[in-house]
Amino acid sequence: MRQLLFIFLFIYGSSSAQDSLLIAVNRVTKEIEGRDLAKLIINKCFKDEQCYKPYLEVILSRPVNDAKVQMISAITQSFYTNGMVPVSKKYLLQGVDLVKSSNINHPKLGKYYNYLTMIYTDQNVLDSALYYAQLTVDEYRKHEPLVSLWTPNFNRYLIYLQLNDFAKADQYLKDAYNYVKTSTNRMDKGFVLYAMTRSAKERWGEKELDKWIGEFLAFKKAGSPDKPIDLLHSGLLDLFDDKEEGLKKLEKRLAQLNKDSLDASSILTRFDVAEKYSQTGQLQKAVDQMDMLIQENPSLSRVQKSSYLIQYEYLKKMGQHQNALEALEKYTELQDSSFQQILDGKIADYEAKYQTQLKENELMKKDIELKDLKLDKTKLLSGGSFVLLLVFSGLMFYYRKLKFQKKINQKDQEISNQKILDLEQKNKLLALSSMIEGQESERLRIAQDLHDGLGGLLTSVKAHFNTITRELEAVSQINVFQKTNELIDEACGEVRRIAHDMIPHSLSEHGLQGVLMELSNTLENAGIKADIEVHYPLIKVPEQKASMIYRILQEVSQNTIKHANANHLLIQFFGDEKNLHILTEDNGIGFDVNTLINKKGMGLKSLESRVQYLEGQMDIDSKIGKGTTINMIIPIP
Repeated sequence: MRQLLFIFLFIYGSSSAQDSLLIAVNRVTKEIEGRDLAKLIINKCFKDEQCYKPYLEVILSRPVNDAKVQMISAITQSFYTNGMVPVSKKYLLQGVDLVKSSNINHPKLGKYYNYLTMIYTDQNVLDSALYYAQLTVDEYRKHEPLVSLWTPNFNRYLIYLQLNDFAKADQYLKDAYNYVKTSTNRMDKGFVLYAMTRSAKERWGEKELDKWIGEFLAFKKAGSPDKPIDLLHSGLLDLFDDKEEGLKKLEKRLAQLNKDSLDASSILTRFDVAEKYSQTGQLQKAVDQMDMLIQENPSLSRVQKSSYLIQYEYLKKMGQHQNALEALEKYTELQDSSFQQILDGKIADYEAKYQTQLKENELMKKDIELKDLKLDKTKLLSGGSFVLLLVFSGLMFYYRKLKFQKKINQKDQEISNQKILDLEQKNKLLALSSMIEGQESERLRIAQDLHDGLGGLLTSVKAHFNTITRELEAVSQINVFQKTNELIDEACGEVRRIAHDMIPHSLSEHGLQGVLMELSNTLENAGIKADIEVHYPLIKVPEQKASMIYRILQEVSQNTIKHANANHLLIQFFGDEKNLHILTEDNGIGFDVNTLINKKGMGLKSLESRVQYLEGQMDIDSKIGKGTTINMIIPIP
């Protein structure tokens, strides 16, 4: 890691940066160092093919080593992700020739073949796509776990789907699912499972569709056992031509899955009736239906929340803004109450300890008073029993004992009060922890829904679109066709980007160090030059804290992009054995710190909450026209 840091500083601190990086590329041999150098090259060149050429010439020269194989994989993957598909194919093919000519049966060769399969599929060269899919299978069987075979099988499903050979397409899809169903990667499994459900809808009949809908709902429920499944955003409604009828079927299937005894059909019927009233302009009748639901289900919080929220929309359309606001306030009150119940359950143990401590404290006070009373009586009774000298000695002895005892009692009182304060602080921290954990869980749910539902849907749309291309070649001459194709590709890329931002793959695979370059790319894409200096071994940061630190830096970056009007952001990491110091500094317009602290905007609240969750400290220094500096100290581990 020190060697990598030296290379990084040398590259960006010298006047001959390109030559220095070329020297480093020419000398590197280890795979992990090759991956880090590839990130530096990608960060430097981004989409400029000419910028990559001198580095690729060195990488594609002999002899071959693990570092070069890794750099080819990382750079060509970046080309493919950024829409430079022909460039990605060109250098992947050169990489394959280089590795094969060197008589190295390298494990990464299967990855090369897999990307070539996807590229040829995108370019509609399906015979080559099938050829590389088989090569991927052969290589994966040698070097990868069996679960990884879902990828080439799923690619072959997409190929045969474009060829309208549905029998073979379905067989490869089922093979892909048999491999991925044991995977711990929920995104991969959800992606294939959604494709199974859609294929059942299109070709396998009603019975198979019901079976796979059940599988998909069970999968979703297993991912979030404590939360209701959001059917409207799961992607399943797109399987039905009649959305209302589809929603009824999904609700019924979900009720069976949950073995719920609630009369869900009557509740759903009222929602359907209200929707029909709304569609025909009878909004007051729709509002009345929501009132009936609220009155009929006083103990069902979820039904009441949904009713108030829908009622708010109807009343807003009617122009009854005051009534709409009241409905929204009732929804918010129920929502807050639900969250508070969760918190109350989590902190019940601390509350019990807190109340017990209060009672013990009261008993201790009474005991102190009794002891003081006994000591006073003892002092009075001892006066007449001895001569003056003995009386004086006795009084001195008991006085000192009394004074000592009172000091002990005072210390006991202070300790009791401190225990109460500690418990109160633990309550606050636990509440804060629960809130942040809820936010992270919701990010994961949204990312999975994007990937499983919308991602799968867009993939199917792309496959069907390519089929149309083969059948109606004349369509490709129409400008609308080209624009539509580009929009589909852009939508697929956007879904991958959003899901990646919410759950960055590099964070789980390479730790905090792995996402810093991606954060730098995000800033530079927004026109902000990013300098990231690491003077601390980030590998020491535990995974949970690394995730939270990434969210903090993401929040700082977004604030800089949206509000600072800056063109430079510096992020530095320092530390010692106990603490990690993070310093961020931009050259933006700055702000009045006192004014912002009094207003407590959402961005600042989010930063404070996450730093407090990590038991750290944060200091903000900013002046109007002078930029903003944020200093954070995070305990490690």
